[in-house]
Amino acid sequence: SLAIPIVTAPGAMVAVDSNKYTSGIQTYLNGHFLQRLRSTLDVDELTAYLQTHGSPEVASISPSVVYGGLGVGKLVVQMRQPAVVWHAGDSVSYVDTTGTAFTKNYYAEPAVQIVDQTGIKTSGTQVLASNRFLGFVGKVIGRMSAQDYTVNKVVLPEGTTRQVEVHVDGVGYPVKFSVDRPAGEQAEDAARAIKYVTGKGIAPEYLDVRVSGKAYYR
Repeated sequence: SLAIPIVTAPGAMVAVDSNKYTSGIQTYLNGHFLQRLRSTLDVDELTAYLQTHGSPEVASISPSVVYGGLGVGKLVVQMRQPAVVWHAGDSVSYVDTTGTAFTKNYYAEPAVQIVDQTGIKTSGTQVLASNRFLGFVGKVIGRMSAQDYTVNKVVLPEGTTRQVEVHVDGVGYPVKFSVDRPAGEQAEDAARAIKYVTGKGIAPEYLDVRVSGKAYYR
């Protein structure tokens, strides 16, 4: 039975607000009475519920409910690990490599930060720090990692809000990405372009992969 659910979050580096998640789970179970048994609980549906009801930092819930005593079930909740952090005024936002933005981080601060050089004032910056934009940056980091490149900085250049300059370990120049084109395609183009210029012994000022199927360098 899950009459009294208990939440644990293995690997978290700071104390988890168990009451918050226990309360959310209890609310869910109150509306899904037939799922109170360990054998009938739909953890995917429960996870989606928490994510859309104030807890986007929840990544998943283990399908195996641990027995915690009579009438008690322990649910193992995995929290999202941030790939990048964004500071906008007094607010702090994180995003993981799936492109999901959240504000509650239970792990170490990510090494990658977004550097804003647009010169846009705070009100505009709040627009830039939208879930869509943060999601794009997170996906870029994840897809570049899949291509064996580690992103160390993301810069919003002066005069535009539609592109970012991505800095990569071991690469002495930035790569320009467009927020209006899929992150995965651009990461693949970037990896090919980096390998090409390296093989040719070229040291460009930057690479530009904003146009589909093409890469430019200067």
